[in-house]
Parts: sequence; structure tokens; C-alpha cells
Amino acid sequence: MSGRLDDYRVLGPLARGGQGEVFRAAHAPSGAAVALKLFPAPADARDARRVEAEATALARVEHPGVARALGAGTAPDGRPWLALALVEGETLAARVARAGPLPPEQAARVAGELAEALAACHAAGVAHRDVNPSNALLDATSGRAVLVDFGLSLVADGRTRLTTSGEVSGTPGFFAPEQVDPGSFGLAGPPADVWGLGATLHFLLTGVAPFAAPTLVNAAALVLEGPTPGPRDRVPGTPAALDAACRAALARDPARRPTAA
Repeated sequence: MSGRLDDYRVLGPLARGGQGEVFRAAHAPSGAAVALKLFPAPADARDARRVEAEATALARVEHPGVARALGAGTAPDGRPWLALALVEGETLAARVARAGPLPPEQAARVAGELAEALAACHAAGVAHRDVNPSNALLDATSGRAVLVDFGLSLVADGRTRLTTSGEVSGTPGFFAPEQVDPGSFGLAGPPADVWGLGATLHFLLTGVAPFAAPTLVNAAALVLEGPTPGPRDRVPGTPAALDAACRAALARDPARRPTAA
């Protein structure tokens, strides 16, 4: 894609995923660099609500650990777009794939920064519902962890609840029990974000998701019924406090998990 969308000049591609494409762009009046997320054309009202959910969630939260929304609109071909503050850097998943697990001190710092960002989201009435290493960037300038991709978010006013009966939400290996239990579909909120954070911390320390499995069904079964692993099970030298933090965040009962704060 090239050309302009509203006040934004598209410069080139940044990423592509199941929920759309991301382009580097410039805000024409100011010259500021932005990330322009271009969604597929909505196939139905639910697709349209997904875009609305992300824009609504990001408009509610102001925190350095959350990518800031700058504008939104619809392209001439009917595809919705969302302009975000550009975060130069790689995802946590890419960082671990490139260089292996993080040292415990760095993993603890990154998890703490994501916890602060999630606490700000929850205070604003927003649940992310897809916290995983591919949805967090390490800012190349500041080194700070930044939470991105609010496409599955839930806003407290209830207008943007996306999960319907019989549908799994989240990412295998990182989704919470209430996101895959048929009796709890649609109920995942802030505690599911804490689960995702605990699973992400486990991944940062070990290089492996705590409930990694070859299929969605296998992953769901492990989350619902398998033993709860701690990072010390894979990396014996993991500090006890980080192992305990992971295990607490991965409590199957959402009420037993700590809050993000």
C-alpha cells in the first residue's frame, strides 16, 4: 500500500498478521512517524466491533507502556485503519527467538513494566485478553516493554464484548482457563490478563510457553487439567521469587490470582 490516508502518508510495510497489516507512516502536518494499522474490510457487524474495541480501548488508556492511539478512519476501499504512536523495536517473542531467554533481572523488569501497563488498562476499565510475547514490544530507544494489539479487548461498558458462546479467545499457550472453558466463554477479564502475564514471564525465563502443545485442543486440555509448571521446572537456577510469581499468576481459579497492580 502507498499514498495517503487522511493526514497520514504511508511509507512502507512494518508487519502483517491475521488482524490486518501495519505500515510505517508519517503524519503529514507534523512529520511525526506513526504505525498505521489497516484492518481487513469488515465481513459482518462483529468484525466492525473488533475494530471499534481496539480504538475504544486505546483511547481510554494513557500510559507509556501502552501504544497510544492517534487517529482512526476508513480507507477508500472500506478497510478501517488506526494510527498509533510508532514503537521502534522487536516483540518479546522475536527477542527470545533471536537471543534466547532473558536474564532473570531483565525478565523481571519487563514483566513489571507490562504489569504496570495492565494495571493502567484495568483501572480504565479495559481488559486486553491476549497478553503474550508477540503482543509486547521492546522499545529500541528506551528499552521499555510496550503492550500492543488490543483487537480482543473488552471494555467495561459492555458494548465491545467480542467473545460469544462456543468461541475460544486468546493465543494457545498463553490463554487462561476461562478463555477455553465452555462454561466461562465471554467472562474473561483482567484476571485473564494476569494469567497471560504469568505465562509470558515463564516464556521469557525459559524460552517455552508453560502450556505449549501441538494443537489448540491439546493446549486447552493442558490449561484446564494439566499440572501447573513453574520456570524452575525447566531452568533450575530461576530465582524462587520469579518462580512463585509465575505460579501465582497461573492459578486456575481467577479469584486466586494477584491483580496486575
